[in-house]
Order: sequence, then C-alpha cells, then structure tokens
Amino acid sequence: MTVETLEDSYERREAQSRDLVYDGAAGALAGIALSNTLLTLATLGVYRFWGKTRLRRYLWSRVSLDGDRLEYVGTGKELFFGFCIAMAILLPIFTIPALAELFFFEHPIVYAFVQLGYVILLFWLIQVAIFRARRYRLSRTKWRAIRAGQSGSATGYALVVFGTGLLNLFTLYLAYPWVRTARQRYLVQHSWFGNVKFSFRARGSALLAPWLLVMLPIVAAVVIGVIFITVKAIPQWRQSDWAVALPPLFLLLAVVMYLRYRVVEFRYFASCTRFSRCRFRCDLRSFKVLLLLLACALLLAGAGAAITAGVVTAMGVTAEQMQKVLILFQYGGSGPAPLGEGDALLLLALLVWMVLIAAAFSLIRAAVYLHWMTRLLCASLTLTEVGEFAAVARSKAEMPRFGEGLADALDVGEIGF
Repeated sequence: MTVETLEDSYERREAQSRDLVYDGAAGALAGIALSNTLLTLATLGVYRFWGKTRLRRYLWSRVSLDGDRLEYVGTGKELFFGFCIAMAILLPIFTIPALAELFFFEHPIVYAFVQLGYVILLFWLIQVAIFRARRYRLSRTKWRAIRAGQSGSATGYALVVFGTGLLNLFTLYLAYPWVRTARQRYLVQHSWFGNVKFSFRARGSALLAPWLLVMLPIVAAVVIGVIFITVKAIPQWRQSDWAVALPPLFLLLAVVMYLRYRVVEFRYFASCTRFSRCRFRCDLRSFKVLLLLLACALLLAGAGAAITAGVVTAMGVTAEQMQKVLILFQYGGSGPAPLGEGDALLLLALLVWMVLIAAAFSLIRAAVYLHWMTRLLCASLTLTEVGEFAAVARSKAEMPRFGEGLADALDVGEIGF
C-alpha cells in the first residue's frame, strides 16, 4: 500500500470520527435546579420526580452526536408510580430491624443472623435498583428516533456483584480491578442501541497498576496507625505531631489516588467498548476532575458557612438558641432542652436556613458539578466509524412500564448521566 493510499485511508477514518458536543448553559441549569428545589419543598417532596425528569430532558437535549441531539422521553409520572410501588415493597422490609429487636433481642445469635440477613437483603436490593434504574434510563434515551435499551436481568447483575464482592473480601480488595471489570462487562454487554448490542473487551489486569497506587497509602496508614497505637517502646512517636498526622495524610492521598483510578478506569472502559465497528476514544484527565470536585467542595463549604452566618446574624439567633438547635437535631426534639413556645423565631430561622441550604446546594450541584462534568465527559469522548449507527433498526424489546422507583427509594442512581 502506497503512502498516498495510507494517507487517504487515514483521512477517511478521521472524517468518520465524531465528538460528543455539549452546549448546555450553567445559567439554564441553575434556573431549573432552583425552581425544582422550591417546588419540591412546596409539595413536600412530590415534585422531585417531575423535577428530575425536567433536568434530564435538558441535559440530554444539549448533547449531540453527528449533528443530532439526544432525547430523553421519560416522564415524572413514571418515576412517581415506580417510587410508590417500590415503597410498598420496602416498607415491610424496613420494619425487620425493629421486629428483630422486639422478638429476638434476648437471643443474641438469632438476632445477629436476622440483622445480617437484613443487611444482605438491603445490599441485594441496592444492586437490583442500580440495574433497573440504568435499564429505565436507557429505554427512555433516543437518538435519531431510535432508542437504547438493556437486556439481562437485575437478578443476574446482583449475582455478579455478590460473587465479585466475595472475591474482593477474600483478596483484601486486591481484586478490585477485576471486580469492576466484571460488573461493567455485564452492564455493557447487555446494552443495546436499536437492534445492535454493545461489546466489551476489557481486562482487569490492565487496571492493576493504578489500583496499587490506591492500596499503598492505605496500607501505609494502617501500618503506621498500628505501630503508633501498639508499640510502647517508641514514646517519642506519641509526642510528635508528624507521627499523628501521617495516617490521615496517607488516607487523604488514598482518596486522591482513588479518584485518579476512577478516571483511568473510565478511559480504559471507554476504549474497550464497541458498537459493531464503532469504537470509543477518551482522553479525560484526572487533574481536571479533581479540580472540579475540589471547586464543588469549596463552594459547598463556603455557601454553607455564609448562609449559616447570614441567618444567625439577620435573625438574631443567640448561642443558647443554637445549642437548642443542636439538641433538637441530636434528640429529635425530646432532649433535655427542647424548643419551647417562645422559640417561634428560632423555628423560622431554622426553616429559612434549610430552604437556603437546599437551594444553594442544588444550584452548585447543577450549575457547577453536572454542567462542567458533562462538558468534560463530552469533550473527552470521540467516536470512530459513526456511520455504523446509520444501519441500526429500531428495537422491538419491551420497555419497562414504570420508573426507577427502587433506586429513588434507596437513594441510588440520582441522575445517571
């Protein structure tokens, strides 16, 4: 093959490459988030299903591929009815700890087994909720009038999670890359667009090196902590500030390295995902994600401190009343110093504080985190051989009737973008 032929082939391949384009506006997301928060508070939480749908429709509609935008066709009514069905199932389950304490408290072995069974059941339900929520979101996502979908079963996914979870425990989390790869493989290989299934070719061993960078500072923190606590022959350690600070610093380093690992994992998983001959490339950088998360954390902390100081100053809340508020949160209003009839202003201040905190956190989450994270992800992803999508026919698989009620009830899979 001549050089000219190679260059022509390369140019044709590049011409078939497409980036995901996100053109959303932080101001629009802030407006949606603020109105959603206020309406949710006004309706005692009922509007949140419609608010979530509104937010998803905006995000989906601002992402385009090859000139055509994504479309989210889910409804708030589907999410609401799904939540009601899930709560009807979960409410009896949530009574298990109280019933166990009532009937088996004097039998510690039986009580322990009942509690263990309850924890396992909850863990199982969380995995089922994650799978069903993903299936619902894919089934409500369209591009060029063709919808995505997911086959497989929630039970099958939960079994994969349970099996790999046991492997994690037996290997003291050294098998974490293989665990994550197995779970992602099940999800991707059961994902569809139209009548074509995705494939996944990742290997856990490729992620071992970045995962060891997470484990090393954790091991170092544990070893230093054990030495600091148990070894009596090194009294100078107990008197040195650096020895006390080392374990927390190593744990903080582990958190940073874990975030880096997740970015590396995302890049690798994207590169190992196929749609027929279409391939995905990703150049997401961990330092950009870390900067975004740090900015969100600082904004949340600053907003919380400013709102608290503003409400306390503007409404004249005294130190004694602040103590009453802390007792209220600690004892649920039944402690040694509950709020009295003369504390109406304090109750109003507490209500104003809660509304402002909810609004500020919702604004930061939508206008900063979701907006910039979506922009980072779309800017980092490139698809080659996009023409493969043109041959896709519409899926005939049955769509789930209701929304991700179990995920809502268990508070997992909030946006899922």
